[in-house]
Amino acid sequence: KAQQNDITFSCEYRLELLTYALRNYHKFSGNNTVEFPRYRCVMIDHSDHRVEVNLILTPCSIEEYSLSGKPLNSYNYKDCQSIARVQDYPGGFVIIYENVGRMILFGTDRLDDLLKKKKKKK
Repeated sequence: KAQQNDITFSCEYRLELLTYALRNYHKFSGNNTVEFPRYRCVMIDHSDHRVEVNLILTPCSIEEYSLSGKPLNSYNYKDCQSIARVQDYPGGFVIIYENVGRMILFGTDRLDDLLKKKKKKK
């Protein structure tokens, strides 16, 4: 049976350290077969161009992939100001990202489930 150790971080870069550790958990956890929640979404850009993508909720981020599996973006939770519903767009939500308040608009028919699972990750 694997031994469990508790680690306490007290440094100036605690969030960066935890994000890095969670991103690489599979290298030291011994569990390489974890499936994370995956959601088919539509990303809408500023010119109303729509692209179908997959969003995957990992322990440290929301990962954006093309439907062919190519990684597109990674939104670390530590850099997300919030995730908010868009009232005028059914199933719409925005990720408000980093200090500049960059907003990325998505739509999905499973918005309630996505928000519930994302809330559990925090």
